[in-house]
Amino acid sequence: ALSASGPWVPVPDAEAGAHIAGATVQGPARAGSLLVVVTVKESHPAGLDRFLQALSTPTSPTYHHYLSAAQFDAEFGGPTSAYRGLTRFFQSYGVARMTTYADRLTLTFEATPAQLQQIFHVSIVRFRLGDQSYVAALGAPRLPASLAGSVAAVEGLSTYSALQIHP
Repeated sequence: ALSASGPWVPVPDAEAGAHIAGATVQGPARAGSLLVVVTVKESHPAGLDRFLQALSTPTSPTYHHYLSAAQFDAEFGGPTSAYRGLTRFFQSYGVARMTTYADRLTLTFEATPAQLQQIFHVSIVRFRLGDQSYVAALGAPRLPASLAGSVAAVEGLSTYSALQIHP
């Protein structure tokens, strides 16, 4: 794994699971893998807001002047250096099936609970809620401060949502 200098800080976690009323911890999660989605902050969020406003304002000179996907990616995608840093960091833990995207706003990978515990400095545990069980992280995921500021959200550290869709 890549060594990270500096403190580890919490990153936004969009998953329910650890704080569900009535759920009880059953022990560590060991088997299987989870699909993790990391959302990266846009390069120029204020510029994107202005662009979208102008795009939909009839009196704007750029009204309905759409960008190509490549133009959008270049102008508003995630910062290239931050995206590469995050990609290398996750790959250094041996994650599987990493997928990166041209807009640099999302990356996905599969990892075991043991890998996720190392990557995000959290415990991944089994919970029981009624007659069903799921896994979730205890506490907020953490990343090195040098990477955390580029992350908008981490999803996939819990299987609780899937439990709600497919009880």
